[in-house]
Amino acid sequence: MADAINTKPWDPVEYLDSISTVTAYLEAALEDGSPILLAKAVENSIRALGRIEARVVANPLG
Repeated sequence: MADAINTKPWDPVEYLDSISTVTAYLEAALEDGSPILLAKAVENSIRALGRIEARVVANPLG
């Protein structure tokens, strides 16, 4: 029997690691025109900005 493959849900926030990537992500969601997609993009962006802020606070000179 083959080994099981462990997976986890894909989280775009893991890739939104700078202000510029968050901005591009939101712009793409706006261009799409879907209100549901835009709402989810805003939610993801808020979480990403929280992570970015925490990283800056933890290492202000880096």
